[in-house]
Amino acid sequence: YLYDTTIDSPVFQLADDNNYYLKHNDYKQPDVNGAIVSDYRNRLTGRDSQSQNVHIHAGKTWLIDFQGMRGGRPEYDLASLVYDGYARLEPEQADELLREWENISAHSIDHRIFRACALQRIMQMLGAYANIGHNQGKTWYLAQIPAGLGHLRKLLPGSTLAEPLAAMLA
Repeated sequence: YLYDTTIDSPVFQLADDNNYYLKHNDYKQPDVNGAIVSDYRNRLTGRDSQSQNVHIHAGKTWLIDFQGMRGGRPEYDLASLVYDGYARLEPEQADELLREWENISAHSIDHRIFRACALQRIMQMLGAYANIGHNQGKTWYLAQIPAGLGHLRKLLPGSTLAEPLAAMLA
């Protein structure tokens, strides 16, 4: 069931194959109509995996703040760390984090997808900071906006968002 739609069918996902259910039905029988499929690379994402939500205690790493968790690309959480609004990573540190993610996940980063996730994350972060800073009066958040704008300006060139956002970022 998908909220606010008329879709009330199972959604299928295989661990390593996006194509199987495009040609098979929910009974695993060949079917030209296929079934509803979720990309196998989608996983649960915290959607707020920035540095303030990663705690290290007694030699163990703890992740907190999961109210926004949903299915999505793991690159979104990685972008949350690399382009964190609070921790200003040096380029070498960001590169090290990306290499470590590749080592742990045993997958190369698709930089096109990573950049798209990073742009989405940065814009979400900027909107949250502006809302909390202006509408809730927590002005500390407003001081984080310049760093986020810097990340956005760095990633925008060559993206489909560069032209629509150019006037706002000038």
